[in-house]
Amino acid sequence: MAADEFKPNDPRLRPPFPSEYPWTPIPTPASDGAKVSIGLMESSRIRGPGVALSSFAKEGEEWTLPAFSFLVEHGDEAILFDLGCREDPENFTPVTKPALEKFKVEPQPHPVFRLRDGGYDLSRIKTVILSHKHFDHFGNLETVAAFDPLVVVGPGSLAGIGKGYPEDEKSIWPSGWLKDRRFAELPQPTEKKGDKWTVEGREGEKQWEKMACFEEGVDWFGDGSFWLIHAPGHIVGQMMGLARVTTSPPTYILLGADVAHSQETYLPVPSSASSSDPRGTEPVLNGKVPFLEDPVRGVHDIGTLTRMSAEEDIMVLLAHEAPALNVLPRWPEKLDEWKENGWKEKKQEGVEERAKERAAQV
Repeated sequence: MAADEFKPNDPRLRPPFPSEYPWTPIPTPASDGAKVSIGLMESSRIRGPGVALSSFAKEGEEWTLPAFSFLVEHGDEAILFDLGCREDPENFTPVTKPALEKFKVEPQPHPVFRLRDGGYDLSRIKTVILSHKHFDHFGNLETVAAFDPLVVVGPGSLAGIGKGYPEDEKSIWPSGWLKDRRFAELPQPTEKKGDKWTVEGREGEKQWEKMACFEEGVDWFGDGSFWLIHAPGHIVGQMMGLARVTTSPPTYILLGADVAHSQETYLPVPSSASSSDPRGTEPVLNGKVPFLEDPVRGVHDIGTLTRMSAEEDIMVLLAHEAPALNVLPRWPEKLDEWKENGWKEKKQEGVEERAKERAAQV
C-alpha cells in the first residue's frame, strides 16, 4: 500500500486522545469588555452522499448539512466569519459544476443580504475572514463591495487560489474578486515563528502563539476575545476561530470550520488514553480520505476539537454541524449564553448512546 493510501480504520486516521495534547492556559480576560458576540446565519443547505462525510454513514444514504456564516461583533466593529454558499449557485465557476452535481446546494439568502434586510449597519463589518478557500465558505464576495472590508485568508491560500477564473479555467474563484477586494493572507507559522508581524489594514502587531491545545494561534483583537487558529489538515490555509463570548465566567465558542463534518468524528470525548475510543475515523474511499488534503494533520486537528470539547466552558461548532439546526438560534439572536441555555449538551444529545450501540455491534 502506498504511503498516501489509506484503508478503513487505518490507525493513522485515529485522532490523538485529549491527554496527548499539551495545554497552554487561555489568557484570562483583561476586562469585562474583552469578549465578542456571535450571531449564526444559515447560508444554504447542502445534500450529498453520507459515505463521503462519515465512516458511520450507510451506502446510499444522503445527508443534508447546513453551511453556516457567523457575525462576530467586538464593540463597534464586526467580522463576518465565512460567507457560506453564494445565493445563486448557477454562477459558480465551471470547475465547481462536478461538485455541485454530487453535492446539491439549496440556497438561502446570502448573509450580507440577511443582515441588510434585518436593518444591520453593514459599515460596522471591517473584516471578512474566510476559514478556507472552498466554495461553500467564500460565498459571493461581490456582496461586500459597498462596505469594502478587508478579506483575510489563512497561510498559503492565495497561492492555491491562483489568478482566478477565467484567467485560470480550473479556478473556483472569479478573478474579479481578486482584483476588486482587499486581501490579507496570514504568514506561514514556520516562517514567522516567534516573530511579530502586521496585517495590512489592521492596527497593532500580531504573532503566532501557543494557546489552549493549539500550537499556532493569532490574537486578532489583541485582548484575547477572538483567536484565529491554524488548522490546515482539511486544506492548506484553513483556520478556526475561538471566540470568548462571556467573561464572568469566561466561556468560549470554537468555530471549527471544516476540521470535521460530523460531531461523531470528534465525540464522545474518550475518558482516558487507555480506554477504547468511541470516536469514528474519517471515511476512506478508494484509498483516499475525502475532504482531508493532509489526512495525518487532519486527524490531529480533529483531536483538538475533542480536547476543546472536554472543557465545560467551551462549545465546538462546525461549519456544517446539522444537529445545531434544531438547537441554536439564528441571528439576530446571539449564541453568547450557550452555557446558561445548555445548548452544548442539547446539540450533542444521542452521541454517547449511538457510540455505545456501535461498540456493541463490533
